[in-house]
Amino acid sequence: MENRCMKFYHPEKKNGTLNRICHEDVCRCAEENCSYQRKQGTERK
Repeated sequence: MENRCMKFYHPEKKNGTLNRICHEDVCRCAEENCSYQRKQGTERK
């Protein structure tokens, strides 16, 4: 089975990305009810 991630964007923000909260390898969107697992090497924002 293939692991896939979905990235969400905010239509009104200049850079388009949603705010997120990360703890270890799990990130959660701070603005919406979504979460995804962060790949190694992905920068935290």
